[in-house]
Amino acid sequence: MTEKEDSELIALVAAEQRGMRGILVAGFSALFLVVAMSAALGAYYYFVAQTLAEDSERLERRAFETRILASDLSNRIAGQEASIRRNYAEMLSITQVGDQSVSIDSGLEASIDFLERGVRSLASEQRLEQSIEAADPTGTTATASQTALFNGVLLLMEWERGGDEIPRGATGLPQTLREAQDAFTSVQSAPGLAGIAKTGLAWIAFENASSPRSNYALEDCDALFAATDAIGALETLGPQQLYWRGQCARKQGLVEEALRNYSLAVQRSEAVSTDDAGGSAARREALLTLEMNAFHGLGTVLIAADAGGYQSVNSAHDLARDACPTGEITYGSDRTRLMHACLQRAIDLRRQLQQTENQVSGSGENISFAYLLDDDFSGAFANAEAVERTGLFAWNELVRAFVAREIGVAGAAEDARRNVALFQADEFNMCEIRKLLKPPHYELAAALLQSEHPDFTPNCT
Repeated sequence: MTEKEDSELIALVAAEQRGMRGILVAGFSALFLVVAMSAALGAYYYFVAQTLAEDSERLERRAFETRILASDLSNRIAGQEASIRRNYAEMLSITQVGDQSVSIDSGLEASIDFLERGVRSLASEQRLEQSIEAADPTGTTATASQTALFNGVLLLMEWERGGDEIPRGATGLPQTLREAQDAFTSVQSAPGLAGIAKTGLAWIAFENASSPRSNYALEDCDALFAATDAIGALETLGPQQLYWRGQCARKQGLVEEALRNYSLAVQRSEAVSTDDAGGSAARREALLTLEMNAFHGLGTVLIAADAGGYQSVNSAHDLARDACPTGEITYGSDRTRLMHACLQRAIDLRRQLQQTENQVSGSGENISFAYLLDDDFSGAFANAEAVERTGLFAWNELVRAFVAREIGVAGAAEDARRNVALFQADEFNMCEIRKLLKPPHYELAAALLQSEHPDFTPNCT
C-alpha cells in the first residue's frame, strides 16, 4: 500500500470516528433530553395528582357540609311552616273570641305556662305585652319586678321563635339571651316571683349547655344542675326542667341520675297532657314535645343502664313498661324490646309533631345501640343505613363505619369512615357513647375514631 493510500485510509477512519462520536453525542443528548422530559412530566403529574387530591378533599368536605346545611335548612323551613299554621289558627281564635280583659295574673300564668311547659303562642305573648303596657280592670299596674319578669319571658319567647342556637366559637351569650338573663336575675329575689325567675335562668343555662358551643360540657351542665337545684327539690320540678336535667346527666354519663329525671319527666309530661288534652294547637304541640323528649331520653338511658350493668333501675323499668307497650315490637330480645318500644314511642310523637325525617332520625339513630346490646350487627347496620338516608349524624356515622366493617360491607364502611373524618372529634361525645356500648363495641368505635382524629383523646371522668 502506497503512502497516499495509507493517508486516505487514515483520513477515512478518522472521519468514521468523528461520525461515531457525533452519533454518540447526539444519542446521549437525546437520552438526557428524554430523562429530563420524564422528570419534568413526573413532577407535573405529581403536582396534578396532589392538586386533584386536594380538590377531591375540598369537594368531599363541601358536599358533606352542604348536606348537613340542607338538612338544617329543611328542618328550619318545616318549623317555620308549622309556626305559620299555628299562628294562623291562633289569630283566627283571637279574632273570634275578641279582646280579653287585661290581667296581671294572666301574664303570670302565661309566664309559668311557657317556662315550665314550653307553651308559647300569640295569645300568651299578647297577654304578656298587655300586662306590661296597661292596668288591669282593678286599676292594678305591673310592678317593676313583674315588668322585668314579663320582659325576660318575652325575650326567651323571641329566642325560641327564631329557632336560634349559640354557635361554635361564640363568646358570651347572644344579646337576646343576655338581656333575658339580666331581667330574670333582677327578679330572682322578688317575693312571689323568685321561682318563676329561677326557672327562666335555668332555661338559659340549658340553652347554653345544649348549644353547639358547649355540647354539654361539664362546667355548663354543672351550671344547669345548680340552676335547677335553686328552683326546688327534684320532686317539685316540672317536666321541662326534669328533661333539661336528664339531658345533661345522660350526656355526662350519669346514668342513674338521668334515669331518675327522665322517669319523672315521662310521668309528669303524660299527666300534664291528660289534664290539658283539649287545649289550643300551641299547647298540644308543646305538651307533645315534652312527651317526645321524655320518651327519647328514657329509651336511650335504658340502653346505657343495660350496657353498664346497672342494677338499681327496677323502678324506671316498671315505669317504662307502663309507658312503652311492647306488644307491637316484634324485634329485639327480651332485654331490649322495652328500649325499642320507648324510642319508637318518641318516633311516633315526632311524626305527630310533623317533624322532618331528618328530625325523626334524632331518635331513630339511637335504636342502633339497642341492636348492638343484642350483638345484632346486621340489625344495627340496617338501622344506621336507614338513618343515613335522612341525613348525616356523628353518632350514626361512627356506628355505621365500625359495624359495616365488622360485617364486611366495605363500601358503606369506607363511606362512613370518610364522614367520621369530616366531623369534628368533639361532636361524637365519646363519654356518652361509652355508656351506650358494651366494652368490646366501644373499643371498636374508639379505635376507628382515633384513626381518623389521632390528636383527640376523650376526657371522661
